[in-house]
Amino acid sequence: SLLYQEAFEPGSTMKVLTVASAIDNGTFDPNAYYTNNEYVIADAKINDWTLNAGYSAVTLNYAQGFSLSSNVGMTLLQQQMGDEKWLNYLTKFRFGYPTRFGMGDEAPGMVPEDNIVSIAMSSFGQGISANQAQMLRSFTSIANNGIMLEPKFISALYNPNTDTARVSSKEEVGNPVSEQAADDTLRYMINVGTDPVYGTLYSHDLQGPAIQVDGYDIAVKSGTAEIASEDGQGYIKGAYINSVVAMIPAEDPEFIMYVTIRQPEVLNVLSWRDIVSPTLKEAMLLKDNLNLDSPA
Repeated sequence: SLLYQEAFEPGSTMKVLTVASAIDNGTFDPNAYYTNNEYVIADAKINDWTLNAGYSAVTLNYAQGFSLSSNVGMTLLQQQMGDEKWLNYLTKFRFGYPTRFGMGDEAPGMVPEDNIVSIAMSSFGQGISANQAQMLRSFTSIANNGIMLEPKFISALYNPNTDTARVSSKEEVGNPVSEQAADDTLRYMINVGTDPVYGTLYSHDLQGPAIQVDGYDIAVKSGTAEIASEDGQGYIKGAYINSVVAMIPAEDPEFIMYVTIRQPEVLNVLSWRDIVSPTLKEAMLLKDNLNLDSPA
C-alpha cells in the first residue's frame, strides 16, 4: 500500500521533470554557467548538498548541475521559467491528481502551497508530495517521447468460465513536454552515471556508472529527500527517503524502474548497483517474452 496510499516529498528525482520542463520552455541552456552558492528566496536559504557536506562553491553549467543534483541550479531554472509556468508544468504532469491504475484509497499528493518558497523548492522535489505511482506516471512522458501514460497494475482480467480476457489498453493522459525535451532529458540523465566529476551515480570504484547493464546506456537520476514531520512543521532531522529512477535503453526506453527506500541504515552509490542493476538486466533478458508496446 505504500506504493500508492502514502504521498511523500520525492526529492531530487523531480529534477528530471524540472529539466524537461525548462527545455520544453526554451529556457534551459546547458552551457550557461552559474555558481552554486547559497541562494536566498524570501526567508529561505537554498543550499546544494555539496555545500552542506563542507565543499566550497563551484562554477558549473546547468548540464553539470543536473548531474551533480544541484538544488541551486534547479531553483535558478525554475526562477527563469517563472512560478506560473512551472505550476502549469506540474499540472500537465498531473501532480495532485491520483492515477487510475486499478486500486482504491490512493493518496493524491499535493502541489506546492501558493508561496514563492514552496514553489521554488518543488523544483528539487521538496514542498510537493506524490505517491510512487504518480511519479512513475510523470516519468513515462520522459521515456515515451513526451507522451504520458497512465500506469496499469493489472494487464488483463481472465474469465475461466468463458476462456476470455478483458485486456487493459494503453491510456495516454497528456503530453507535458515535447519529444525533443524528453529525448534531451534522457541524454542528460545518462551523464548522471557517466560524468566522473559531477555525476552522482558515477562510481569511482567501478570507474563507470554504478548502475550498468552490458551493452546498454541507462538514463538515471538519484534522489535524497528530507521526510516532512507529521505535524507539518518542517522536517525530521536526519530522516531521508532515498530514490532512483532508471530508464533502459536510454535512447528509447522500454523499462522504467523507480525505487524508493525510507531511512536506509547504510546507502552509498554502490548500493544502487546491487539494488537496480540485476533487475534491469533481468528485464532486458526477458523483454522478448513480454508483449511490450510502451514503457513498462
